[in-house]
Parts: sequence; structure tokens; C-alpha cells
Amino acid sequence: MLMRPHRPAMAKDIGGREQRGLSLVELMVGIAVGLLVVAAASMLTATQLSDNRRMMLEIQVQQDLRAALDTMTRDVRRSGARNKAYNYVWTEETPGILSGVEATTVHAASPGDIEYRYERKGVLSNAVSGFRLRSGRLDFTSPNLSGWSELTDRKALTITEFAVAASPREEPTPPAPSTEQRIPCPKLCSPGNDTSCWPEIRVRQFSMSVTAAATSDAAVRRSLQTRVRPWNDELVQAGTSICPT
Repeated sequence: MLMRPHRPAMAKDIGGREQRGLSLVELMVGIAVGLLVVAAASMLTATQLSDNRRMMLEIQVQQDLRAALDTMTRDVRRSGARNKAYNYVWTEETPGILSGVEATTVHAASPGDIEYRYERKGVLSNAVSGFRLRSGRLDFTSPNLSGWSELTDRKALTITEFAVAASPREEPTPPAPSTEQRIPCPKLCSPGNDTSCWPEIRVRQFSMSVTAAATSDAAVRRSLQTRVRPWNDELVQAGTSICPT
């Protein structure tokens, strides 16, 4: 007897199998979505690292600039100081004594230079103290140093601008008292019998501004400014003696 294959049954058996796993199209779509997620995470990480680096640079520039400005402010405030200033007051017994109070000098040709003197340990040296801008850094000098030394680190930040200028005092109005005041003397000036030779007290105030950029990233820039009021007013006298004799 001849046996015939049951083809319809085989076709039914093959068509009824359940599909297992992923097709090639589904696998490619999954890989593409995964790559997009990895790329987005990588971009977010890179952005965060760049922002953190910039923030650290900004903090470093801000702190270094603030430290330098505070150092200059504290030292400039001492200009003209004398340990025994009462010995320089004019009296009838010592009419020719000089005040010895040193003025603070701001160089007009170079606004970034300031020089001053004050007494240290009972000695008023002819050597000056001062600050200046040179080659992208702030330098300072004092009688204890033989020359100029660096105040800021050129490897960390570059000073692009340093300016010092005499500024008027902020006084309440009205009225605004003068920054120059005459000190009365027992005698008038000769031959005009006026007060032109009487000494003057000048109240000084300086505005200081500093601008710097990070050496590794010039886009990171910071500017700070302050006003310095020296504790010791400047005594200006017309002649060799404080008051006319």
C-alpha cells in the first residue's frame, strides 16, 4: 500500500510555532536607543565637568584677587604712621620742628604704581613701600626687601588692570566739609598778616581697582575695587617750620 504524506498537517505544524527572541530590526532599534542614551549621558557628564572646572577657576581668581586687594588695602592704610606723633606738635619751645608725616604718592604717568612710607619699629626709613603692575602680575616692595617681589602668582592668574587714584571723600550733604583744613597758629603770616602759611591737614582717600583673568582660561575674568582711607592725615606746611615764629 502506498503512503502519502499529510502535507496540510505539516504546514499547520510549521505555522503554529511561537516566535522566540528579537528580530534583527528590533535588535538594531534597541542598539540605536542605547547609543542615544549613552551619548546623552556622556554629554551631560562633559558639561558638568566643564562647568565644575570653570567654577573652580572663578573661585580661585576671586579668592586670589580678594587676598591681594586686602593686602594692599591694609598696608596703604598705614601710610604716614609715626609711633610718637605727639612729639611733632608745634609748641612755643619747639617752633621749627617738622611733622615728618610722609605722603602717599600715586604716579600720574603710571596709574598702577603707588608708593608710601610709614614708621616700622620706631624707625622711619627712607626706603619706600609700594605696589605696581608689571608683566601681568602685582609686585610689592618694603624696606625689609632689597627689591620687588611678586604678590600674585602669574601661573594662576594674569592681572590685566591695576589702577589707583585719589578720590574725593563721600560726605553727607549739605554741607560737605572740606578735605583740607587749616591748623590755627598763634601768629599770622608775614608780611601779609594772613593765614596762607598756616599748615593744612589733608584727608586722603584712594580708589583701587584690580582686574584679572585666569591664566589657563582668559574667559574667566573678575574685577574688584575698594576705597582706602589712610588712618594718618597728610600735614602740608608752607615752610621749614609748622607755624610762623
